[in-house]
Amino acid sequence: MIEIAEALQTILERWDALIDRYDKADKRTWKKEMDNIHFPVMQISPALQLLGAPKDEIQIFGSFFRHAIRRDHPGMTLEVLRQIPKAATDPLMITKGSKPNSYVFVLELQDTNGATVVVPLELNKTILGEATTEHFFNSAYGKTEWWDKNKPDFTWFKKQINECKVLYVNKNKSIAYFRSCGNAFPVASEVCEALSELIVSEDMKNVKTEKDLDEFKRAQNEEEWNMPEEMNHMHGNQTAEESNTPGEAEPASPVQEDSFTDSYYREISDSLVDADPPMPKEASDDLWRRAMYLCCSMRGFEDAEERYGPNIEAWEAYVPQHEDIRDRIEQAGEAYRAGKRADERAQAIGDAQRAMEKSQTFFAAEREKLIAREQAYRDRIAAMREEIGMLERKTEEIAPEAMAKCLATAMQFLQEAEKTREAAFDRPRIVSSELLASTRNAVKDAYFSVKLAPSKVKAFLRRQAYREVDALLRQTAEVFGAGVASLSEQRDAILQRAHGLQSAEAFYREAIPAVLAEDKEDKHSYLTDLHAAQKMAEAGFGAHAIRNALLKGSPRRREMEAGQATGIAREVTIQKQQENQNARRSQDPYDPAAAQGVGR
Repeated sequence: MIEIAEALQTILERWDALIDRYDKADKRTWKKEMDNIHFPVMQISPALQLLGAPKDEIQIFGSFFRHAIRRDHPGMTLEVLRQIPKAATDPLMITKGSKPNSYVFVLELQDTNGATVVVPLELNKTILGEATTEHFFNSAYGKTEWWDKNKPDFTWFKKQINECKVLYVNKNKSIAYFRSCGNAFPVASEVCEALSELIVSEDMKNVKTEKDLDEFKRAQNEEEWNMPEEMNHMHGNQTAEESNTPGEAEPASPVQEDSFTDSYYREISDSLVDADPPMPKEASDDLWRRAMYLCCSMRGFEDAEERYGPNIEAWEAYVPQHEDIRDRIEQAGEAYRAGKRADERAQAIGDAQRAMEKSQTFFAAEREKLIAREQAYRDRIAAMREEIGMLERKTEEIAPEAMAKCLATAMQFLQEAEKTREAAFDRPRIVSSELLASTRNAVKDAYFSVKLAPSKVKAFLRRQAYREVDALLRQTAEVFGAGVASLSEQRDAILQRAHGLQSAEAFYREAIPAVLAEDKEDKHSYLTDLHAAQKMAEAGFGAHAIRNALLKGSPRRREMEAGQATGIAREVTIQKQQENQNARRSQDPYDPAAAQGVGR
C-alpha cells in the first residue's frame, strides 16, 4: 500500500512540476519548442477500464496549456489544471465522445466561475510521424453557456442523459453534486431529474455504475485500485481546466459537440489563439468579440434550422468564407510577428474584422431566408385550405360529385405533404433537406395551379355556366391527384436512396484503402487525402461534409486543422462543379443556362 501511495505521489508531483515549468516559461518559446511534445499525465482510470479501455497511460501535448487558458475559457487557471489527474480517476460520469474511441469525463470540479469541468479523451490516436498510437486528453474546460463564457451551463449534461450518451455514472455522487449546484443555479435541478428518470428506466441497463466499478476493482486487485482514495488524501480540493492538443487532436467544443457552429467556432478560436501573442490586447479583444458575434449569428441560423428544417446549401456556401477568415486572422498575427508598419498591421486587422462581419451578416440573412421560406409554405397551405373551402361553399349544390372528388383529393394532397415532412424528422441533413424541398415545391406548384379557381367559379356562376364549373372542379382534383402521386414517388425515392446512404466519415474511411492501392503507396499523405476527397465529391458530398470527414478521419490531423481540410474540400468541390459545367456545355453548347453553369 505504501508503494502505491508513493507511486501516486510521484504522478502528482510530476504533473505539478510540469505546470510550474509551463508557468515560468516564455510562452512564445514554449509554443515553438514544446507544443508538439507529449507529456505523461496519469493512468487510464478504473471507470474507463470498466468500459473496456486498456490500462495504459494518458498523455497531453505541450499545446494543452496554451489552449486551456485562453480568452474564451475565462474560468480556467493553472490552479484549476492541477486537479485534473485526481478528479479524472473518480468522475461523476463518462459519456460518449463526438467521434469513435473518444469519451468525455464529467468531473466533480468547477472552474473559477462555478462551471462544471469536462475532459474529452481520445484513445488510440495516431501520432504523425510515429508508428504507434497513444491516448490523449484533448481538452478540459468548464461547461459554460455559448453566449456567455462566464455563466455555467447545465443543459449539456441534461442532453447527454436524455440522449442516452451516458456510459458510466456514479449515481450517488452525481445526484448530490448537481443538487448542490441547484442552490446557486436552479437549472441544475433539471439534471438531477433527468438522472433520476434514467436510473429507473430500461436504458439504465446499458449504463455502468459505482456498484459495477467496485466489483471490477475487486476482481482486478483491490489494492491496485486505491488510486482515487489515496489521491484524495494526498492532494486537497482544487479544480480543473481546459486544453487542446497541438493540431493532431480535435479539441472538444465549447458549445455543443455535434453542431456546425461549434466546429467552425473552434477553428476560428484556435486561429485567434495562434495569432494572439504578438497582438496588442485591444486588437486581440476586438477580434475575439467579433468571433463571438459570428458564433451567435451561426447559432441563430442553426437554431432556425432545428425549427424549420436544414439548409445544407448555406453551410456549403460558408466554407470558402471560413477559409478566408482563418487566412485573414493568420495574416493579422503575422503582421505583428514580422514587425510590419503600423498601417500594414491596421490593414491586416481590418481585413480579419471585415471577413468575420461578412459571415455574420451572411448567416443573419440566411436565417431570415429560412424563416421566410417556411412562412411562405405555411401561407400557401392556409390559402389552399381557404380556397378549397370557398369552392365547396359555392359549388356543393351545383356540382356535388365533382366537388366531393376535388375535396377528397385536396385533403389527400395536404396529408401527403404532412406525411413527407414528418418523414424528414431524425434523418441526416441531406435527406431531410430533400424531403422538405419536395413538399415546398409540390405545395408551390399546386398553389399556383388552383389559386384562381375560386374567381373562375364566380365568373362561371354569374353566367350560369354549370358545365364549366364541373370541368374546373375535376381539373382541380387532377392537379391535387398529380401532387399526391409526385409527393409519394419522391418520398419513396429519397428514402430508398437514404437506406444506402453512407455518412461522409464512413465513405472516407472506406475510400482510403482503395486510394492507397490505386496510388501504389504505403503511407498516408496529402495526395491520399486529396484523392479520397475527390472520390467523395464524385459521389455527391459537398465541401462541408468533405471537410468534416477529413478533420475527423485523417491521421494527418495537424495539417487538417491547420487549414488543409478546408482547402482540399473547396478544391475538389470546385473541380467537380467545373466538370459538371463542362459536361452540360458539351451536351448542349447553345443552351444559355448550361453555358452559365445553372444547376445545383
